[in-house]
Amino acid sequence: HTLHTHTHTHTPYKHTHTPYKHTHSLQTHPPPQTPAGASPPPHPSWTEAALAQAGLLLLLDCDFPRAFAALARCSPDTFSPAQLLPLFPGLCSDGWLERAPRRAYWGLHGRRALPSLDQIVADHVELRDATAPRRAAGAGGGGVAEAEDEGAGPMGEVELRARGGAAAADYLLRARRRPGGSGGGGNGGAPMAAEVDLLLVRLLCDLGDAAALEALLAGPHLADREAAADALRAAGRWHALAVMRSADGRHEEALEAWRVRRRSCRVA
Repeated sequence: HTLHTHTHTHTPYKHTHTPYKHTHSLQTHPPPQTPAGASPPPHPSWTEAALAQAGLLLLLDCDFPRAFAALARCSPDTFSPAQLLPLFPGLCSDGWLERAPRRAYWGLHGRRALPSLDQIVADHVELRDATAPRRAAGAGGGGVAEAEDEGAGPMGEVELRARGGAAAADYLLRARRRPGGSGGGGNGGAPMAAEVDLLLVRLLCDLGDAAALEALLAGPHLADREAAADALRAAGRWHALAVMRSADGRHEEALEAWRVRRRSCRVA
């Protein structure tokens, strides 16, 4: 699967600004070095490495259900949820992408960071449209792609991005519920567990998945509370903010969030 290097100017989901002050290029970071005196990450079994590699290749092909199903079968030592941070550069805070773990032993994927989900989808759609079989000009239809004759036709970039974001969120939510994960009140040694939880808050806000967002915030999580609160306010998720404050025992702030929500509902 070959990715093109052209630049797409659309913004993911509903963002119309550059969020969280992030402007890094995903493709220029050198591979991380093992700190002096630290042990290198354990080398995975060949079966888990193959699963992770297959998951990444399926991800690059926008086959999101099978991609994340494969990654879910890998242990955290083989594939860490934090390795998905580069999919969402607009939702990452400064410094996250430089610290996101990468594995140099994956020959097919290589040493570079993952492309963004926007880039993956745009490249997939361009390659799909360029290689789709077409009818002859005189066959009635003027060269319309054959794939569009079936049902509603192939998915566009907006729908593919939404599906990819939802599949990634579902994978991350399941991963954090593993034994020792942040969903159980710890982090089990997982790298950047707090950053992954905060990414989830921002991603679920973008996806508009209120039920998953409130369930995440009602239980144990490691997301920075004030950064999460900023994301919730920006998305107008006042009930989710109240749920988070209440779960933290900050009941006065929870009541205030509910008052704001009630006032906003009256205005609407």
